[in-house]
Amino acid sequence: MSDETAQSKQDSGETRSVRGDSYARDHLANERTFLAWLRTAVALMGFGVLIARMNWVIPSASARHDLANAVALGLFLSCIGLAMIPYALWHYFATRRAIDNNCCAAAPGVVEIATIECGELPYAE
Repeated sequence: MSDETAQSKQDSGETRSVRGDSYARDHLANERTFLAWLRTAVALMGFGVLIARMNWVIPSASARHDLANAVALGLFLSCIGLAMIPYALWHYFATRRAIDNNCCAAAPGVVEIATIECGELPYAE
């Protein structure tokens, strides 16, 4: 957009950004994604605590073995949720810089690693 066009828009009283509407939409989408990462992290931590605590409340026949497994699984889920928070913050700022520089690319390897890990969960014992 030329300086004359931007100046004429400013003179006409339009409040649109020179970069366009997609700039604001991209930043808002980035914030929503960040909040979704945080929501998922909190849910994983809560689910981890729930798994560990439910085995204390409802003991089974082989209580010692089940308790150790439940505590280990609960701790694992809580640690994964806790590790997601700094990653979400890093991802938010990296995407923000990419939007500001008008250069967006997918993060390498994140989708592949997440898919592999989710595929391995049913086989974990």
